[in-house]
Amino acid sequence: MVETILNLCGLALTGIGAFITAKAVIISDKQAKVLSGTYWDENKALYDALLAQSRSASKGLWCVVFGTGFQAAALIIQFFAI
Repeated sequence: MVETILNLCGLALTGIGAFITAKAVIISDKQAKVLSGTYWDENKALYDALLAQSRSASKGLWCVVFGTGFQAAALIIQFFAI
């Protein structure tokens, strides 16, 4: 029972950490435009790269969040099934 509780707490922390990281890494189109721009002209290649990186990070971190959720659900089902 103690190990199940510790496992659930660890999974919750992993999920929360991944969510916080995803929110920090993901940028909007407007933010990418500001980061890639200069006073005279924008850097289109950097703009596209920032958005691609943000989208990839978002997909990966959401997979971590959902995977953590599935693991937590399995442990909860196992805990209450006994």
